[in-house]
Amino acid sequence: MATNDDVLLSGEVALLLRVPKSWVEQAAREGRIPSWKAGRYRRFSRADIEQWKKQQTGGDRLATDRRRRGRRPA
Repeated sequence: MATNDDVLLSGEVALLLRVPKSWVEQAAREGRIPSWKAGRYRRFSRADIEQWKKQQTGGDRLATDRRRRGRRPA
């Protein structure tokens, strides 16, 4: 069983993935990221999220990070 330090809230996952909290909540509802319901709230395993992140990018960066870095100021 995961310890309290290994269980994340949606805001913590958003910081870890560098995405809006609303994206995390929607992706969890749609089953696109690993989560489970605890009462009315979703919870996330740090290990599951880190593994998911690596599977999505083939490394440590999300695709959104690459897009941001590719933009140039107008």
